[in-house]
Amino acid sequence: MSDLQEELRSEGFTELVFISVGQSSLQDMFGESYCANSDLPLVLDQSPDFPIREQFNSEHRQLIFIDRDGRDIGRITLTSTNLSSYENQIRSIIEENYEDLTLGDINQDGLINIQDIVVMIGAVLNNIELEENQLTLADLNQDGALDILDIVATVNLILG
Repeated sequence: MSDLQEELRSEGFTELVFISVGQSSLQDMFGESYCANSDLPLVLDQSPDFPIREQFNSEHRQLIFIDRDGRDIGRITLTSTNLSSYENQIRSIIEENYEDLTLGDINQDGLINIQDIVVMIGAVLNNIELEENQLTLADLNQDGALDILDIVATVNLILG
């Protein structure tokens, strides 16, 4: 799942959070290796009540997709442990429900052009204050900082 998460982030889906939920008996079987080599947190649903499953009115082995407003935007019930077989379904749910934002399009006019670079330069020089979503769109290399590297990456996008 982590590979899919990273792939989606590189395509501009930057505000995704994946949380792996397992029942409490998984701790003994998998422990920390359940999410090894991943930035996915493991949240254990305590048996026998399973409060997380109850809160989301979900079934065993169900992926639930929640948007930033807390709305349920899709569900997939896993019948296989091979998560890669579900990547297309996951991608479809995310693409259909994700705001149309493109990395580099800071002014969100649908184009990546010199206007975006001017805004980025203004922000780097502290002449312009960007909103949080604009900072996300301006951070092309996803390092958490807006700097000259992001401006160069934007110029490269424009030049093709």
